[in-house]
Amino acid sequence: VTFTFRLFSAVRLMSNPEYNPPSFRGFFTEDLPPQKNYQTVVNNATYAVNEIKLMLFPQSPGVLTITPGIIRTSVPDRSGRGTDPFGFPDDFFSGFFSRGRPVELKSKALTLKVKPLPSPKPNSFTGAVGKFNLSSSADRKEVASNEPVTYSVTVSGSGNIKMLGDVKPPDIPGARRYDTISSHDIVKKDYTVSGRKVFKTVFVPEVAGVFRIPPAVYS
Repeated sequence: VTFTFRLFSAVRLMSNPEYNPPSFRGFFTEDLPPQKNYQTVVNNATYAVNEIKLMLFPQSPGVLTITPGIIRTSVPDRSGRGTDPFGFPDDFFSGFFSRGRPVELKSKALTLKVKPLPSPKPNSFTGAVGKFNLSSSADRKEVASNEPVTYSVTVSGSGNIKMLGDVKPPDIPGARRYDTISSHDIVKKDYTVSGRKVFKTVFVPEVAGVFRIPPAVYS
């Protein structure tokens, strides 16, 4: 789910906005850069807009609440505006030194209904939700006994790449297996999250012969 937070400003801000983001309890979040700054017209008034986007991944079914985002800043204080004996506005000079009037703005709370995943789940399902492809490879096709072979399985596509579960490495009779090491690359483009996660396992054949690595399985 893409979450968008926008600050609309029709006056000059007297201080840098202090942004207290909403609580995203129950979600895993990914920033979606870059922050956008632009102008827009609403009801014949021109506003400067600061826009922040996040990608939200709900972690469990049910109704989740996103609390309000809060902005604290200062705006020009025109409540006592008048003119002095020379015809200048009262705030003509004081505006250079005034810190302005503090204001606090709040967005509305949001609720999101999260559906449960389909069931029954396959035994190989480890929580991957998205659009993914699976590939596997070995760094060498021919080795001597007791020489290592690195077997790699790559899950790639769009979704929550960081939270992808492990790929179970196969058992190969006659070969010693070492622990699997994983790494991930994330690409954020056009406000989407994609990338790949690679699982590498080292096998060492202990006897001569032809070894068959069974297909990798991932749900």
